[in-house]
Amino acid sequence: MRPELLLALVYVLVWRVVELALSARNRRKILGRGGRLVEQDGMGGIVLVHSLWILGLILEAALQEHPVFPRGLRMAAASIYVLSELVRIACIWTLGERWNVRVILLPGVAPVAGGPYRWLKHPNYAAVVVGLVALPLALGLPWTALLVLPLKLLALRKRLRVENEALTGSNA
Repeated sequence: MRPELLLALVYVLVWRVVELALSARNRRKILGRGGRLVEQDGMGGIVLVHSLWILGLILEAALQEHPVFPRGLRMAAASIYVLSELVRIACIWTLGERWNVRVILLPGVAPVAGGPYRWLKHPNYAAVVVGLVALPLALGLPWTALLVLPLKLLALRKRLRVENEALTGSNA
């Protein structure tokens, strides 16, 4: 396994574990304040896509001897990936204890409008989509990027509908 792929996989897996732990802590806090978990929030599709993405990185790298892109293009994609991760961190920071991998209704509380949410309604999802494409390209693995993108967009279709309903209170 190429060292840059191993490093990327370790980073992704460790960061996902940290996110899940933070999400679980935040979920307990919000539910304790009267929040209500939306059970059918599309989380299964999101988990499936992210699992396929990691598997795709490993399999595609195993099937190729060298990255298919020149170093400059891979470095540009790596820079875009880092920026997407910084946006995700800004989203987590801005939302504070309201950040979660699940959709949780918190009655009587307005949606966050600061940080990256000043410019986009769902900056975290935009950053995740960019990252899911940019990291494989940074590693010279275009097929993973190409195959995961439509799957992620499909998974987000339901998730965004559910989350938008939660934000507007139409399913409360």
